[in-house]
Amino acid sequence: MPLKNYHVTVGTGASLICQVSATPKPKMFWFKDGKQISKRSRHYLTSCNSEGECELRIPELYAEDDGNYTALATNPLGRVSSTARIAVSSHRIMNPDMVADGIVRAPKTPEKGTLADDEESAVEKYYRPVFVQKPPENVQAEEGKLVRLNVKVTGLPLPEISFSINGMPVRSDATHRILVRENNVHSLLFERVSMMDEGTYTIVAKNRAGTNMARVNLKVKAREYATPPTFVQRPVATCAAVGDAVRLEARVLATPRPVITWKKGSDQVVHSHRTQLYQDDTGYVCLQISQAEIDDTAWYTCSAVNKAGIGSCNCKLDIYCPRPEVRQTQMRRIRTPNRYANLAKVAGVDMKESLAAEGRFDHLPESEDL
Repeated sequence: MPLKNYHVTVGTGASLICQVSATPKPKMFWFKDGKQISKRSRHYLTSCNSEGECELRIPELYAEDDGNYTALATNPLGRVSSTARIAVSSHRIMNPDMVADGIVRAPKTPEKGTLADDEESAVEKYYRPVFVQKPPENVQAEEGKLVRLNVKVTGLPLPEISFSINGMPVRSDATHRILVRENNVHSLLFERVSMMDEGTYTIVAKNRAGTNMARVNLKVKAREYATPPTFVQRPVATCAAVGDAVRLEARVLATPRPVITWKKGSDQVVHSHRTQLYQDDTGYVCLQISQAEIDDTAWYTCSAVNKAGIGSCNCKLDIYCPRPEVRQTQMRRIRTPNRYANLAKVAGVDMKESLAAEGRFDHLPESEDL
């Protein structure tokens, strides 16, 4: 069972507990920031029971107790260690012994746990850094996205971690942040990675025992400029006869190229021998019906979709059945014996009386000039 991190305040206590199982029974050593803690210390109290549970207990914490604590177990067959951090808050909780007559007394400096001359020390006090967590050798990210490079390193004393790109050190600034979490994970954080961040990153872990490093190649993919679909030409309402070829045409602009779908009412139109769907790189789209039928009468919707958005428009298609052609017959001309007889029938004139010579001029006065 490894050690756990603690975040505590001044004046409180803390205990670091780990479980060790080994044969033969191992010897246990405790370190603070790489320095071995004396088993005779009255400030740092250590103990181990028969079941292999070992404890480092600090009854009262001071600001100088903040640091990294390591438990090291050794036997003739090998050694194992675990490290945890005790973060001591600067907020001080004063006990009654520190206050007398209204005067705040400074606390006594705790014993540092320095080894006595006759105490046993660990065979090796320092251990070279080892990466227990690191990013893959090749990392690819999209421009503008969040990128995090995480590493976790063990060693004694606790190694110092540094990041560099193409040999130049990386430091926290407006676009880069170097973070250290309580579980001792170091992170290089790119809040919005850019093309300038592309390169080979070297992560160096160093302590008194040696140096270890890891390399990461970061590739940044340029962000694709995207615009939602916009119809600059919409299909118009169309009326056609049964059997005619019909085209519903439109033009849409979008980046990247959108996916076009047509619907007849609520049913999707698929490409077939009678209905053909066209689209080209200029944005032109078309639904062609080779032989229109009465059932093709409906509202048609054209939709364009890409990762930036969606656009749609619709139009009405009416299909009619043409009327049969009617033959026009020519009227026959009625022939009569003469034109005057026909006129008589129309005007109601008695032609015989009108044409009689006798008695036509009897009522006229005679003229001396004749």
